[in-house]
Amino acid sequence: MRFIPQEQPVRDRMKGLITQSDVQEMIKKNIPLGYMLADNKGQVFEFNQAAERITGYSKTDVVGRAVTELFGDFHTTGLNEVGESEIVFTQKSGKTIIVSMTSFSLINDSGASSFTCHVFSDVSRRLKIETERKLLLAMLAHDIKNPANASLQLARRLFTGQVGPISDQQKKYLQTIQSGLQKIAQFAEDFLVFTKADSSHTVLLKKPYDLVSAVSSAIDMFKVEAEQRNIRFSLRIRLSCNRHPWGDDAMLNRVLANIIENSLKYSKKGGEIIIKVSSSGARCRCSVADHGIGISSEVVKEIFTPFFRGPGTNIPGTGLGLAIVKNIIESHDGRIQLKSRPGKGTVVSFTLPLSPV
Repeated sequence: MRFIPQEQPVRDRMKGLITQSDVQEMIKKNIPLGYMLADNKGQVFEFNQAAERITGYSKTDVVGRAVTELFGDFHTTGLNEVGESEIVFTQKSGKTIIVSMTSFSLINDSGASSFTCHVFSDVSRRLKIETERKLLLAMLAHDIKNPANASLQLARRLFTGQVGPISDQQKKYLQTIQSGLQKIAQFAEDFLVFTKADSSHTVLLKKPYDLVSAVSSAIDMFKVEAEQRNIRFSLRIRLSCNRHPWGDDAMLNRVLANIIENSLKYSKKGGEIIIKVSSSGARCRCSVADHGIGISSEVVKEIFTPFFRGPGTNIPGTGLGLAIVKNIIESHDGRIQLKSRPGKGTVVSFTLPLSPV
């Protein structure tokens, strides 16, 4: 067998034919995303053809102008950070679009940064489709919820004998019917709340929210169920100031109810649920810890995903509760996390910004 010598490596053959600068120019010209470079003063000095198509402005129109003059204030980045924003942008023609912007610093070998790169695209059509889909699903859930609740009320009247005596066998059937209708109504209600919490168009009625009082009220709501299972609540408070979180009462009450109810559901008899409320700087923190069954790290990764149900879960639910909680917290500029160990328990904690001084 005779081996044929390989040709000269591609890099060597291309040497002298195309430069790194040529490659960079081809990328800027052909990339299907808007590409904009700004100096350390925030002034634009590079604007590719895709950016021109998306905005309607030419490179000549924007070079030398401040990025904020074009796109307004949005999430800027620090060194080694990536910022992501969705911006309402008015094109040169006057048409309004939604732009998804990713920004990052360009760092040299010495670790310094003189430029910021902004990559963006027009996501108006995608967001319009998503909004219409959510609206359609919300309408469907609403149309299911109303007749389900009406049927449930009728079934309860039959079950209690308000329209005449019924046999034991009929009672058994009616109990099954009521249980099914309750699940349907609860699913529809959860889905409506999820859609509302997930919508950027939802108006939050924000005001100072007394988190400590709200937690106490939520504990009272579940106290009877907890006592039946010999589960104790412990509330620990450590506040650094008299300011309250800034939020929507109804939404945040739902967050507390959902987290505490979940903790109670998965707690062992005779256990303890520890709720801590604290504040530091401009934010407050609330955590709910139980010593229940816990979940694996794989399940934790998916726990906030809508409709997700952990393997082997036999406790009734829609899989929307924590997804709703996450959406509500994030709509309040807050953060939520869940830590858990199988057989040891779970801690759900969230932070919220405090109300203005």
